[in-house]
Amino acid sequence: MIGRTKYLLMVALAFGAACGQAPVPAKERAARPAGRALKFRVLPTPVESRSRALAFSRDGRTLLYTTETFSKVSQKTRSSMVLRDVRSGRVLKSWPVSEFKVPEAAAMISGTLWMGYGRGFGGELQEWSARTGRLRRVLTRGSQLDDSPLSLGAVAALAASPDGNTLIAGVQGDSESSPFGWGKALLIDGRTGRAIRRLRGPEYSVDAVAFSSSGRTVAYCDGRGDIRLCRARSSVFLHRLSCRSSPPRALAFRGRDELVSVSGDGSIRLWNARTGRLKRTLSTRLPAAEDTNIILSPNGHAIFTGSQYNPSTGKNIPARIYALP
Repeated sequence: MIGRTKYLLMVALAFGAACGQAPVPAKERAARPAGRALKFRVLPTPVESRSRALAFSRDGRTLLYTTETFSKVSQKTRSSMVLRDVRSGRVLKSWPVSEFKVPEAAAMISGTLWMGYGRGFGGELQEWSARTGRLRRVLTRGSQLDDSPLSLGAVAALAASPDGNTLIAGVQGDSESSPFGWGKALLIDGRTGRAIRRLRGPEYSVDAVAFSSSGRTVAYCDGRGDIRLCRARSSVFLHRLSCRSSPPRALAFRGRDELVSVSGDGSIRLWNARTGRLKRTLSTRLPAAEDTNIILSPNGHAIFTGSQYNPSTGKNIPARIYALP
């Protein structure tokens, strides 16, 4: 005679098989999406424009992004940098930039902006004033011909430590041997622009980087979907988190022990930064996430998705700011 618990388990397995469904392992059940909808608000941006998010301030109250507006009259594109207050939506500062030289990534700490430039410039890192919108200095320039371990290359992602003394840059490149392109993660002195060290791995383009609130830990993710965590000062490797089904495009630490990742398909995952294990999924989908860039605030409580305009259909997808609980 079999026990009641064993009998109920056998019935459940038989019912699942009859429906053509296999039982779900405990680990997979824990990682399943919660299907939770996120609250968001639309950010005012010009019609027929494309906005690209660059950086949040450390406290998440200020947002930096670029806008590219096409004029039907002049048949030209106007590009500008915008600093906006997240709570009120008020524009704090706006200044024009060349449409041929728009930053790919940025970091913002205490009135200082670090701008990273990508392909076509061999990689460049600049320091700007957030208060005046003026260039202070060019910290360093890379070269597409320089493949040394500490060469800058095309900057695709950028984050700053809480004190602003150290930056982590995700570098992209082109490679015929890999569909993801080569890449590397560099720790850079925020005061001089000098590369301090190259972090362990990766071999593919680094698309997302983050500093913990203490500044002791950094996270970086490559185009294949591998997230790596290591100590900022010693470069000691801690964990590798695999998310290859939907590679993350934005990373941020929440508190001391939690890492948030947002992927191109809109999935949002919470990881235990100490153990490297997936805790849960907050949302399975973000509208327009596939067609626009995504950034997370450094504290991991807000997501910005840029606006997108399709000239052929005339459809304008507005920029949104999502609140993470």
